Amino acid sequence: MNKKKKSLIVGIVVIIGILVSAYEFYQPDRLGQASQVAFEEFESDFKDRVGKDPEDINLTSLENGDSWIIAFSIGDQSPKTEKVAEYEITEELTIKESSWYGIQK
Repeated sequence: MNKKKKSLIVGIVVIIGILVSAYEFYQPDRLGQASQVAFEEFESDFKDRVGKDPEDINLTSLENGDSWIIAFSIGDQSPKTEKVAEYEITEELTIKESSWYGIQK
């Protein structure tokens, strides 16, 4: 009886492990979704500030605890060193904070 209990427990643990792995594999790309939220907001804000759609957009992201910092630049500028805007996106895919550099309304 003890051997059957151990086998049953091992089987249940293996099944739970498989289910958790499958969930993590098929879970949507949260960084990709956060980048999309930030991009849509950046596009709208840029149009409001400059009066035209942005061209040649570059972005970079950085995970910051339970949120992502997503920075944008235009043209051949690096978003790490010459960013135009920066958005902090939460795990709930909402904008927590945004900052603009060099472009005023």
